[in-house]
Amino acid sequence: MKEKTNKKRVLLAVLAAIAVAALATTGVLAYMFRHQGSQIDGQFEAQELTCEVVEEYDPDTGIKSSIKVKNGSNGDCYLRLNLVSYWQDGDGNVVMGGVVGKPSKLPTIEYDIGHWLKDPDHDIYYYKSPVAPGETTKDLLGRPITLVTDTWDNGETVYQVVEVFAETVQASPAAAVVESWGMNVGVDGRLSFPATP
Repeated sequence: MKEKTNKKRVLLAVLAAIAVAALATTGVLAYMFRHQGSQIDGQFEAQELTCEVVEEYDPDTGIKSSIKVKNGSNGDCYLRLNLVSYWQDGDGNVVMGGVVGKPSKLPTIEYDIGHWLKDPDHDIYYYKSPVAPGETTKDLLGRPITLVTDTWDNGETVYQVVEVFAETVQASPAAAVVESWGMNVGVDGRLSFPATP
């Protein structure tokens, strides 16, 4: 008799745990839809967020002459770029500086300050205005950058790579970019950095 009572308690505890997990999941999904979609007639429409880096690079000269981002989303979006520099050997393998190497630093980037903002602490560039679906940003580069070839102390030839990563966040509601990236949104929809105290 006692064994049946214990089995019932265990079964009830398991069912209660499943019910709590189901309620928690429902709450999380409701929060996500409330924060990721736009409400139309009481229904939520999720926004598909995608973007693509569009760049011009000539491997023969090592000149990267253009960096833009295309909005592949189904709504207006804010876009940002993160630039990362590293070395590759002649076979295209990523190589680290170590004892004989040198750190790979980004070349000086003269960017279009009319359309882009640069994070003062990182190599991240924010496009100031929202970009419509299927549209492309203005060029980040104010002038082309030249990637370098170097020889390390051990005689190995290495080639600089500047990789560009794009990110997007929906433009509406404006709270999305404020919460995601910590940016301010002006009444004209343009991004700016928060004032520092």
